[in-house]
Amino acid sequence: LAYHISSQTRQVALKSQIRPSSDFKQLSCKVCNAVLVHDRTCKRAIENASRGGRKTHANVLVVECIACGTKKRYPIGAKRQQRKKLRAVIGDGTPS
Repeated sequence: LAYHISSQTRQVALKSQIRPSSDFKQLSCKVCNAVLVHDRTCKRAIENASRGGRKTHANVLVVECIACGTKKRYPIGAKRQQRKKLRAVIGDGTPS
């Protein structure tokens, strides 16, 4: 039932061209439409493959779907980078 509801919600969002919230995207598997519940339908782990884990801003939350084995990665601890236009204005003084 949960697979069906998740699948239908995704299909309605695609058909009506509505952007689903990031919370909804993180709670559903793209491949099998499973609802990702910690320790029931998914496994969570924190990875840091940067120089033996020395860079703390490179932590990544890995969510693995138990049903299909798909892995999603979400950055943790790093500040979100500004858009390219804004970086160009701040850096040079002229937009590129």
